[in-house]
Amino acid sequence: MIQKICKNCGKSFEVYPSEDYVQCCSKLCGYTLGKRPDITKEKLESVYIIQRKSVRQLSQLFSCNHRTILRKLKKYNIPIRHGSEAIRTQWENISEKRQNNLDNYKKRFNTQPTRNIGKRGYWLIYVPGRRWIKEHHYIWEKNHGPLPEGQVIHHINFDRLDNRIENMRLMTQSEHMKLHQAKRIIDKYGRFVPSQKP
Repeated sequence: MIQKICKNCGKSFEVYPSEDYVQCCSKLCGYTLGKRPDITKEKLESVYIIQRKSVRQLSQLFSCNHRTILRKLKKYNIPIRHGSEAIRTQWENISEKRQNNLDNYKKRFNTQPTRNIGKRGYWLIYVPGRRWIKEHHYIWEKNHGPLPEGQVIHHINFDRLDNRIENMRLMTQSEHMKLHQAKRIIDKYGRFVPSQKP
C-alpha cells in the first residue's frame, strides 16, 4: 500500500500501487476537487470592480454558476451592480470586444466595407465584427471616437445620404427632435404632411 495525501481535504489515505493515479480519498472529494472554484476577495475585486467584468463573465472565468459569484460578492461585501449600471457594463464589454474583433480583421484584411441604403434612408455599411451599421456613425467614430451617450448625429443640410464629416453635427436627442419638428408641416386635420422632395 502507498500512503498519499488527498488534494482536496488534506487527509492521508492508502492506495494500492496499481492505483497510483488516485488523487483524492473518496469519490465525493474527487468530485468536489474539480468543481470548487478558488475565488478570493482580491480576485473578485480586481476583475469585478477594476476590470468591470459582468457576473456572467466572472462565472465563465471561474468555471462556476453565476449564483456562486453572487454569493461570493455578498460574502465579501462587494457592492453588486444592478439595473442600468450592469447593462451599461455589459455593453461596454461587448463594444470593447467588437472593437478588438474589428482591429483584428483590419490587421488581417485591408478591405473597404460594402454599402447599402437602409429602410430609413441612411447609408448602411457592413463592417466585419460589427455587422451592418450606419455609415455616418462609422465615419464619426473614425474621426472623433465613440458617440457620447445621449447624443445623436445631425446632418446639417438635412440630406441623409451626405455623410461628409463637415456635414455632421453632434446634438442631444431633444434638440434634434425640436429641429426636425420645426421643419414638419401639419394639415388642417392635425396630420403630418410628407415633405416635398425637390
